[in-house]
Amino acid sequence: MSEEEPAKTLDTLALDVDIGSREQLSVDQLTRSRLQFVLGQNAAIVQQIQFADAKAATLLALTGVLAYGLTYEVLSVPLPILAVLLGLTGAVIALCLLAVMPRIRDGGSGAELYKRDPFSWPALSAKGFDADTHADFLRTSQASHLVMAVARSNVAIAAVLSRKYSLLRAALWLAIADLVVIFAAAGLQGAGLV
Repeated sequence: MSEEEPAKTLDTLALDVDIGSREQLSVDQLTRSRLQFVLGQNAAIVQQIQFADAKAATLLALTGVLAYGLTYEVLSVPLPILAVLLGLTGAVIALCLLAVMPRIRDGGSGAELYKRDPFSWPALSAKGFDADTHADFLRTSQASHLVMAVARSNVAIAAVLSRKYSLLRAALWLAIADLVVIFAAAGLQGAGLV
């Protein structure tokens, strides 16, 4: 399924597909295993998102403390060095804020999103969501519907996690560059060269 192509709704899921096991597990055991797998995967992704947010928040705090603590020292360096320091520090702060900023994909209207992904909180809180429809879905759905719902939600939140780590990786590299410039400026000042 491509990024442009929307996911099929769960009511189009072919339920006549053999979901049995070649390992001689009962359908009940296999269904429980599949549900445990996707729910465990979901919990691991959510935990990694929390970890990425904690890393970004820590880097943001450290950058702020470092910027505040060195403000008086740095202001006495030549303007080009100051511009580089402010640019790097600003970029680190911006990337950290982007990493912790809540983001969700635009999945369309609540009713349409719910038909494709009834597990995610955007679907459950979207405009047009009907709690009775959700209760009926949970009461009457097939195990395959539940596995697919959680699996699709996992894909969506994994994309959020991937974006967070990409932003965090860039922020860390810029923070390292910022520190190199700070120490170089401090060394130049200490040597009386600036």
